[in-house]
Amino acid sequence: MDLLIFFRDPLTAQPHEPDISALMRLCDVYQIPLVTNLGGAEVMVRALDAGFFDWRNLQ
Repeated sequence: MDLLIFFRDPLTAQPHEPDISALMRLCDVYQIPLVTNLGGAEVMVRALDAGFFDWRNLQ
């Protein structure tokens, strides 16, 4: 997995907040870039399209 885009509303309390925290923690553990807003998503999708994540295929 190269990237995770997870849109959320930080101003609203979420009943599944522990699940969101677990998802973010897993992204940290497995070094998966995570974006949670539209601006970040646009930057990361453009970077993915430009090949900036190709270094992950060097194994």
